[in-house]
Amino acid sequence: VGGEPIGSALDLGLFLSMQGLGGILGAVGYGVAGLRVAPRRMLIGGMVLIGLTFVVIAALPPLPVLLGAAFVQGLVSGPINPLMATAMQRRTPEELRGRVIGAVVGLSLVAAPLAILPAGLLVEQFGVQPLLVGITIGFLAVVASLPFLRGLRGLDEQQEEARGS
Repeated sequence: VGGEPIGSALDLGLFLSMQGLGGILGAVGYGVAGLRVAPRRMLIGGMVLIGLTFVVIAALPPLPVLLGAAFVQGLVSGPINPLMATAMQRRTPEELRGRVIGAVVGLSLVAAPLAILPAGLLVEQFGVQPLLVGITIGFLAVVASLPFLRGLRGLDEQQEEARGS
């Protein structure tokens, strides 16, 4: 953009902005789609689409394609946080809810900073693209396990119970 090479601070800012814009629209869209789409289907479908955007990003395509992938990634990941927060509130006994939500939020806030050091070392050792490919493979492996997780099967029943009450 503006004659700067891909990989500039401006490119990163645009990438993160597109991801954020998509995330906001996706979270707002959850308010509408959340009533029409089964939670388990939304979660698994969203994770599959996020995995596909990781494949695109790992290929290091031209900047406009990266920005499009970032927007789509944000859009499909936007509903996941409200979906998971709702599931956590429904599944956690009331007397443990504060501890469980506090632990999940705390771990979420710690995970990214703890990953930065090894990620930086891996980028230094192997380069950006191999790290992105490794992250993509790991993410897709997790996604492949989702249909088999018994804990996710209860998401749809909980939504039905909540509608009935």
